[in-house]
Amino acid sequence: MKNKFSNSSLKLLHNLIFTQNKNRKYEVDGFTITSNDFALKIKKKINEIESLKLRNRSLFMVLSNRKHQFFIDLCAVWLTNNIALPFGDLKISKNNNFIEKIQPNFILGKKIIVNSKKKINFKHNIDTVILTSGTSGLQKGVLTSLDKLIGNSNSFLQKVEIDQNKILGFSIPYYFTSAICFFFYAILKSLNLKITEKKIYPAMLLNQAKECNYFGGPPSQISMIISYLNMNKNNLKKLKLQALMSSGDFLNERFVKEFLEINKKIKLYKIYGLSEVSGRLCVCELNSIKKYNKNYYLSVGKVIRGMKIKIFDEMGKECNKNQIGEILVSGKFLFDKYFKTNDLDKSYKSKYFKTGDMGYISNQNYVHIIGRKDDVFKVDGIKVSTLVIQNFILSNFPNILDTCGITKLIDGSLKPIIFFVSKKQIDTMLIKLKIRDVLGSSHLPYKLINIENIPRLKSGKLNKEYLRINYLT
Repeated sequence: MKNKFSNSSLKLLHNLIFTQNKNRKYEVDGFTITSNDFALKIKKKINEIESLKLRNRSLFMVLSNRKHQFFIDLCAVWLTNNIALPFGDLKISKNNNFIEKIQPNFILGKKIIVNSKKKINFKHNIDTVILTSGTSGLQKGVLTSLDKLIGNSNSFLQKVEIDQNKILGFSIPYYFTSAICFFFYAILKSLNLKITEKKIYPAMLLNQAKECNYFGGPPSQISMIISYLNMNKNNLKKLKLQALMSSGDFLNERFVKEFLEINKKIKLYKIYGLSEVSGRLCVCELNSIKKYNKNYYLSVGKVIRGMKIKIFDEMGKECNKNQIGEILVSGKFLFDKYFKTNDLDKSYKSKYFKTGDMGYISNQNYVHIIGRKDDVFKVDGIKVSTLVIQNFILSNFPNILDTCGITKLIDGSLKPIIFFVSKKQIDTMLIKLKIRDVLGSSHLPYKLINIENIPRLKSGKLNKEYLRINYLT
């Protein structure tokens, strides 16, 4: 195996895998191998790729749903100075012509499939294409690098407390940015892994979390675990769990308050991140034995080292503290551009990337997210977020289990429409009266719609496009 690395991150990855991470256990989808075996399998895959005798860097689509082999192949592609495209289901990619659009040179599944001989003309520092879809469901390829992914992971780890040799768990599709970040935390901190990307039932999720020291996932999973811990708070002495990490969407205030009632030394990290920043952007540490501080506990904390956030209004003017506007980001982990699109050509005349998220920065420099741009509407010149309405409903109506808010253009202005899931029949007029009395008429939903389940993407993010198509057309 050759030891020629184009940057320091490749050298670090090589050393972490082949030198530092010894005798760790990686349990992936119920199958366990040691970190020593993991390294040997990577070496074997490296030899297999090198036997192709490639003259130029090539784009390898690395298919998920293959247990350890996904991470083995991913590392091997990087360590041979090629470009990795983590991907999920090949059947789905064929249905939406994604392979034809992106034209990877090779597809890594059960074997190496030659797909295209087209030369890939990426910048020398680009070695990773991360797929992201946000809440739209439309896939975009984010061009970034191992250097930025590892740099972001190191910066995040400086903000959290994770001890070596412990067990890290998650239940997320492996090709998602969040899962790749968790994988890097494991090798950077020499952790054992207990992970799955299969869809699992709540009881299985709880059992998995209870066997880990650290567990990460979307708010839909973390809120479920918090509720379980809260209901069993007098019987948690044998629990291994030291911290939960919530990322991917908004964690409701109700579950933040439930977490504070656990009274055990468990930490909760609320994480705000984007594929476009190669992982994480902000982190807020919540401790169940500290007093509730609404300004801090409802924020996503402060920006990690190496990144910057600014808030701008509709006129392109930078906002003052506590003034709501669009969140723009810059920094050394920011991506290059989207694959085969010109989306960023104009915006990159400026060093800041428009996230499409709305929020503000408090006097204490805590970052608050109030929703996507299309979640925010104006009433008499005042900006109102559907998230505020959702948060209020969940906090004041215990029988309501889940909510989702979207806006629709009606009679020339955006109106809020709130979907909710309730375990008992509830009069929507009572909800509206409570909202009017406490939040004011500016927050009154145009419609309240009771549905069986809130649709979510595999990432755990709300599938708002599905709601628009199926309920509002």
